[in-house]
Amino acid sequence: MPRGRKRLSIEVTLAKLHSLLTDTWKIPENEYVLVDELAYNLQGYEVKGPEMKSGHIDVYVNPLAIPWPDKGERSIIPPKDSLQMEDWANFMKSSGYGLDMLRAKPEFLALPTVGYKLQGGLVVNFMRAFEMTNLFVEQTILHYSLEDVGPDKMKEWINKLSLIKKAALKRGDNKLAEVCDEKITAGKQKWSGIL
Repeated sequence: MPRGRKRLSIEVTLAKLHSLLTDTWKIPENEYVLVDELAYNLQGYEVKGPEMKSGHIDVYVNPLAIPWPDKGERSIIPPKDSLQMEDWANFMKSSGYGLDMLRAKPEFLALPTVGYKLQGGLVVNFMRAFEMTNLFVEQTILHYSLEDVGPDKMKEWINKLSLIKKAALKRGDNKLAEVCDEKITAGKQKWSGIL
């Protein structure tokens, strides 16, 4: 989202997101889950990286649940010049948040979640922090090659793990902090030439 854009409160934004995905696009609640920095923060982990600063939301979505033809790409984007593209753009414009919908494998959606209750009884599910961290590393640092993403992206991902570790320690979650340490070590071993 452009800098300086006024953002709605996170409560209102999540209600609008729930409405977009569940009501407008008819994606069942169990076919999508929020992840990354927003999900950490709403679970009490103060991860203030670039996505929180820029107002960015990541959602894993089952590609079989989307109401348009799936192109098989990592990011799920509505077709150009479609009503869904208009819906997606309107959500971002009205909320002030960017929205990335990412392809979810069935096992991603089977991981434990935390229900975040909104006013009016709506619930938005976030992937639980421990499982989300493991999945993040598997799908980024240990998945991609340097040729795929370049050294700056690898450094960004290792830095994010450091932020997650710091937030876990602050919250008293030593188990998550230890996992971060292990994953940082594994990432640095794999990418020793650039990190």
